[in-house]
Amino acid sequence: MHDTEFFKKLVENIVMWSFVIVIAALALTILGLPLYLALTVDWKFALIYLLYPVVLMVMAALAASRGGDGE
Repeated sequence: MHDTEFFKKLVENIVMWSFVIVIAALALTILGLPLYLALTVDWKFALIYLLYPVVLMVMAALAASRGGDGE
């Protein structure tokens, strides 16, 4: 007798844990690079690296709030 429920659960767990591992790896990469820069080069580089996406988002929000077609 084949226990299909067991295999369904197994595949479910494998998919879930692979997502968890990928998200953890991304988080370590995103947080690890500025930490590495801060420890090896200078803390200003890490600050720039962390603030750059925030600046881009603020600029995009300002551009969107002004409306227009970009001309």
